[in-house]
Amino acid sequence: LYFKIETDGALFSAGDGHAVQGDGEFCVTALETSLEGRFRLTVIPAPEGEGGDALGKGKEKGNPEPANPKVAVFANLTSPRAETKTHYLAMAFHEDLEVASEMALVDLITWVVALTGVTHEAAYRTASLVADAGIPQIVNGLKTVRIGMPKTVVHAMRDARFLGEKDAREEL
Repeated sequence: LYFKIETDGALFSAGDGHAVQGDGEFCVTALETSLEGRFRLTVIPAPEGEGGDALGKGKEKGNPEPANPKVAVFANLTSPRAETKTHYLAMAFHEDLEVASEMALVDLITWVVALTGVTHEAAYRTASLVADAGIPQIVNGLKTVRIGMPKTVVHAMRDARFLGEKDAREEL
C-alpha cells in the first residue's frame, strides 16, 4: 500500500477494524472489532521531480521509457495505490461515485504508462478489457472506488512494447 507523505514527521494510524463486511459497506452496519497487529512502514523517497517529471522521460518522438516499478509508483501519486501478488490497484475518493471511478481509472492508467511506457490510449483501452472495478464503501461522505489491473497483463504490455521496438530496430 502506497501513500503520498506530504509532511515531515507524519504519523500513521490504523483503525475501524471490521470482522465482517461485504465488498462494499452500504450502511453503517459492519461487524466492528478491535485490531491488533504489526505494521512495517518504509519511507521510499520520491525520485527527483516528485514522479511525473522524473519518470518515463520521453524520447524525442514516441513513448516514454518505462520506469523501475519501485519508482513508477510515484507517477503523479495523489491517492493511495496498492500492489497485491496479482494486481496493481488504484483508489480514489469523492462524493460522486462516477467522479471517484474516473479518478481511480486515470490514476491506474498513469501508473500503467509509467510501468510500461505504452501510450495513455493503449493503457486506457487495455483497462477497459481487463481491469476490475470495486466499491469498497459508499456509506461515508467520500465514496471509495478501487480499480485493479492484473500484473500479468501489465508485464505483457511492457514486454510487447520492447519486442516491438527490437523488431523495428532490426528492420532498419
